[in-house]
Amino acid sequence: DYRLSTAIIRSLSFYAWEMALRRGDLKMRVALSELKMPAEFEADLEVSELSESARPSGRFHLAAVIKGNESFVEISGSITGDVILQCSRCLNEKELPISIRVDLSYVQSELFALQDGHQLTSEELSSDEIIDGGIEIDDMVLEQVVLALPQQFVCSEECPGLCTFCGAELKMGDCGCKQDAFDPRWDALTKLK
Repeated sequence: DYRLSTAIIRSLSFYAWEMALRRGDLKMRVALSELKMPAEFEADLEVSELSESARPSGRFHLAAVIKGNESFVEISGSITGDVILQCSRCLNEKELPISIRVDLSYVQSELFALQDGHQLTSEELSSDEIIDGGIEIDDMVLEQVVLALPQQFVCSEECPGLCTFCGAELKMGDCGCKQDAFDPRWDALTKLK
């Protein structure tokens, strides 16, 4: 049972898109040798997994322009979609829309084979690698979405979280636990002044 990522292709030759079967999913790949630069394209991509505390709510929409040649490529555009994030305080889930501005550069892998003593430029440091003459679009979208996710998501600034003793959700009301309970192992610290 394979799910196919659908793509609306503008200004691209059909042969510029290669579909490669990997781990039961079809991946979208741009073959740079077939493109007429600059090339505009849009794609709706399905991402199966983001992280332990985040998952996609549906497909991500990529609208981008590719400029350059087979050795150096710039991709600019946007990624939009919805993610379901888990609050780091109360563990409830909340759906959030995301919109990511994409400005990426890719360099042919042979250009990364540097000689001893060569100091990388800032452009080289911020570029990714073109492997086998193409770019994996699914991997690029996944990477950009994961980088845009907050490290610790909170459903609201007022979220009180969970009770540290019984695990009850505190925004539902008082759980009745004594919050000022003291751990006797810390007793020695109270004597220090």
